[in-house]
Amino acid sequence: MENSDAKTSFILLLIGGVLTILSGLAYLSLASFFAFIPIIGTLGIGVAIVGVVSGIVMCVSGVKIKDSPKDSKTWAILGLIFSFIGWIGGAGFGIGFLLGLIGSAKAL
Repeated sequence: MENSDAKTSFILLLIGGVLTILSGLAYLSLASFFAFIPIIGTLGIGVAIVGVVSGIVMCVSGVKIKDSPKDSKTWAILGLIFSFIGWIGGAGFGIGFLLGLIGSAKAL
């Protein structure tokens, strides 16, 4: 992979991951507000945690794509998978999912 492709993938996955983390935290604050309703509160907190973890893995994937080009395909696939999983947790307000998808595809 060329250095410019790695840099572009890094930037897109990092921004997508940060947006996914922020949307997961927004869902977490909303779910904690409705925690008194058993099913909605529990389900909302679970969805929020999935979003935050997916965003973290997307950010790590972006950094690893830039740092270790020989393993870039593995990290790109991992970023792609967690971009889709992050869709459950808010998708980074919609744009985080798309940025993660494009960044991962560019690294492949």
